[in-house]
Amino acid sequence: MKIEKLKLNREIIIPEYKKFNSSFSKTMEKLDFNRKMSITNEMIATQRARSELAPYIDSTDYSSILVDFSKYFHLIKANQNTDSLKVEQKDSIVDMYLNVEHKVRKAISKNINEE
Repeated sequence: MKIEKLKLNREIIIPEYKKFNSSFSKTMEKLDFNRKMSITNEMIATQRARSELAPYIDSTDYSSILVDFSKYFHLIKANQNTDSLKVEQKDSIVDMYLNVEHKVRKAISKNINEE
């Protein structure tokens, strides 16, 4: 059983988490470089990776992640056509990004460390 759990973590959960984290961090990178129009592709990739992680995250945790991810997505979309973000707008986006990233990491860690 332990070997199967390790195999699941190594072959499915951790690679899917890395895909999520990679595409999710690219949304912030593109925001930093004012490439707001190309953020949509990263958001789609992030949503896809988040969906792949869903079976490995507790449903309560996943619901909370989904709510915050939606808020993040809407903040990005609301500011996508703005030429330059105000400090408060960027701070709101960064705060929501950090919140989502923390929740996903915590939920995945809970699953990986489960005996």
